[in-house]
Amino acid sequence: MATITLANVNKIYPSRYGDVHAVKDFNLEVADGEFVALLGPSGCGKTSTLRMIVGLENITSGDILFDGKRVNDLEPRERNVAMAFETYALYPNFTIAENLGFPLEVRGFDEAERKRKVHRIAEIMRLDKILDQKPPSLSGGEQQRVSLGRALIRDPDVFILDEVMSHLDANLKFQMLLDLKVLHRELGKTMIYVTHDQMEALALADRVAVMDHALLQQAGTRNELYATPANVFVADFIGEPPTNFFDLKIMREGSSLRVVNGDASISFTPDKVCSAKLSQHGQDDIIAAIRPQHLHLANGADEDTLSAKVHINEYLGERSILTLKSGSQLFRALVPPHTAAQRGETVLLGYNPQDLMIFDKDNKQLIA
Repeated sequence: MATITLANVNKIYPSRYGDVHAVKDFNLEVADGEFVALLGPSGCGKTSTLRMIVGLENITSGDILFDGKRVNDLEPRERNVAMAFETYALYPNFTIAENLGFPLEVRGFDEAERKRKVHRIAEIMRLDKILDQKPPSLSGGEQQRVSLGRALIRDPDVFILDEVMSHLDANLKFQMLLDLKVLHRELGKTMIYVTHDQMEALALADRVAVMDHALLQQAGTRNELYATPANVFVADFIGEPPTNFFDLKIMREGSSLRVVNGDASISFTPDKVCSAKLSQHGQDDIIAAIRPQHLHLANGADEDTLSAKVHINEYLGERSILTLKSGSQLFRALVPPHTAAQRGETVLLGYNPQDLMIFDKDNKQLIA
């Protein structure tokens, strides 16, 4: 196992149209045995970051260290890093046992040691009953487990997974999530998982590093990213359904404070902590955000509310999503599946002021 440190890492690709800055001043430490996900949309720089860690891409500037040792100039084979990809890249004419044992054969392990290691990794990956079969006869999930097992059999210090579940259907993906969680717990390997799927990242990782436009936006636990996103991008990217955003103004009424839109059809009352920070804010224009999960049908109790008309009632079995309209503003709320509200009907929604998030209108950073 290893601690991985990325210190001010940059990657610039030259092109005929000018330099492309794919990774900018990236700083992150992955603890020994930690499972970290690199999450972000396509083209954000996460795969370039991964390839620099492995040694498949040269670093333009900055340092990558394994256990405090600078590895910038080491070849991939000298870093003891194993990778698994979206594509299985299995040898179709080899049995599963031969596919698993091939990396050891290349390294000169004798037959007895290869068999011992193959059977151990096969038991961990639940492949011990199909070692004599060949890849074409296996399901997609089984082939992916063979690919993972072949990478792990080398006993790497660091295990890198690059979009390994992108092509799996929902059932196989769910099973693979369980497999990877168990695998990490049993082996205790330092793992870095690259994905564009926030649900995979949040389900698997101890911490998630969110990237966008070549920059690390925030690194934290799922609770930190969900409850205190660093900026509008993280708040929007983390969470399903997506976060509701409102362009509002700060309105001061004596000692109290509200945030409202232009025609006052949307109005929120921040809690005391948020109000204090807004009072110190230099501008009246802000972005307010609240997650659909934090809006509910008001129950008539003494609570903060806003009203809106139902635009769409989307039934999803275990829940319904109301798309609502207030003035020109569309937003969503999660409600019980039996909610019968119809298009055009006015509903009253309750919220907890502590769930309201406020961002700076200009730099999109979290205020409170």
